[in-house]
Order: sequence, then structure tokens, then C-alpha cells
Amino acid sequence: MNTTTFPMQNTSAVTDANKQLVMRHFNEVINQKQLSLIPQLFAENFYSVAPNGDIVTGRDHLAQYLGNFFTAFPDLHITLEDILAEDDKVAARVTVQGTHQGVFWGIAPTNRQISIQEVFMVKVANNFVIEARPIADLHSLLQQLTQN
Repeated sequence: MNTTTFPMQNTSAVTDANKQLVMRHFNEVINQKQLSLIPQLFAENFYSVAPNGDIVTGRDHLAQYLGNFFTAFPDLHITLEDILAEDDKVAARVTVQGTHQGVFWGIAPTNRQISIQEVFMVKVANNFVIEARPIADLHSLLQQLTQN
């Protein structure tokens, strides 16, 4: 019988560090609006496909993209509901809340409160987020912004 052994790695430390990286993004970059931290957390060649199909590439583009959200929703806040990690991947389920006070996707400010669920699938390499795939309930978001 042929058996193969695999070297043991300290995967717990790696996955914990990856989760901490993603949590810093939510807490410090989003909730505290510290866009200046993006170079510490995101790879220079960062890549993301936003829930609406927008492609975000690089740190500068990410800062601009998030800045637009902060203009539209100045009190934007993320509450972490669940987070899981394995190897270089992190999955997080969050609640996103904010008040629509600026133009967003062509919709004039409504001053309405929004609250949606979102799932982030994140890939980490060398202690940087290199890719993010957020999946959001856009139907609920648009209903909340356009309901009469």
C-alpha cells in the first residue's frame, strides 16, 4: 500500500491572519473611513468584480470606488455576521447599512436608510488582499432606494 504524507503547516495561524486582514478592511477602511490604509491591506494589483459588474483594479481605483460609496452613504457601516477561512481564502457574511445622502448609480439622494446582506469571497497572498468577489442583494438595495 502506497501512502503519501503531507507536511504539516501552521494553517491555523495563516487562516487567522487572513481573517484579521479582512476584518481590518471592514472595521478600519469601511467603518472608520480610513482609505489611507488601503496600501497596507491590499495588493498593488488588487482585482475585484463588484456586485453590479464594475471591475475594480489596483489600490487607487479601490480608494476611488470606496470614496464614491462614502459620498453616497457617508455613514456606511458593515457589521460582520460570520467569517470563515481556509488556506488563502476568506468568506465573510456582513450586513451593510447606511443613509443614502449622495448620488448612487444615478439615483439622487433619498435620505433613506438601507440595510442589505452581502457575502465577500476574498483571496489573500503575502498578507495582502489580492482579490475580492462581493455578492450583494442588489434587488433589496434598489427596492429600498426607489420604494414609494
